[in-house]
Amino acid sequence: SSARLSGSTLIGLYKARGVKFDFADLSRASVSNSWLTECSFKGTNFNSAAIDDVNFKNSVFRKSRWIGAMVVDTFFDMADLRGETFDGVQFDGGRFAWADLSGASFKGARFMGGVLMQNMQAVKTDFTGATFEEADLSGANLHQADFTGASLQASSFRGANVSGAVFEGATGISYAQFEGALGTPIGSLWAHNRFALGGVPHVP
Repeated sequence: SSARLSGSTLIGLYKARGVKFDFADLSRASVSNSWLTECSFKGTNFNSAAIDDVNFKNSVFRKSRWIGAMVVDTFFDMADLRGETFDGVQFDGGRFAWADLSGASFKGARFMGGVLMQNMQAVKTDFTGATFEEADLSGANLHQADFTGASLQASSFRGANVSGAVFEGATGISYAQFEGALGTPIGSLWAHNRFALGGVPHVP
């Protein structure tokens, strides 16, 4: 922990399971082809880092910093990301299956290349202004999540819990998939949307 690795290149870390990277400085670092599962990232600095093909499965993140980071083909399956801030971060591919993003902030983040986010917990998560390009959020718990002004470009919310989720000003709703979604979302756009007649209850 507290390692100073700013600007470093870390490749092929396959025996780092359970390692504590607490307060490590990975700003501007390049981390690729690594398995960092069940690790601790408390106060870790990922600012402007390039993360490519890294497995963070079951890892815990607390007050980590991601300003300007680029994350490619990286897995956060079952990771604990509660309350973290990923504003403006670009995710290209990768997966958040069963991860807990509750209370986290992804304002203006970009989920490109079909990011898989099935069955994640995203209660009261802030996705304001985020871009979802063919993302799969099927089965996710999006209770009171905020998608205000988000772009949903052909993304899937099938079977997701959208009760109290806010979609005011979101674009691409008519091209997103909401079959089997549960709960009542918030947003006047639902009154004019064809999916309001399907799996998601109509909001007047």
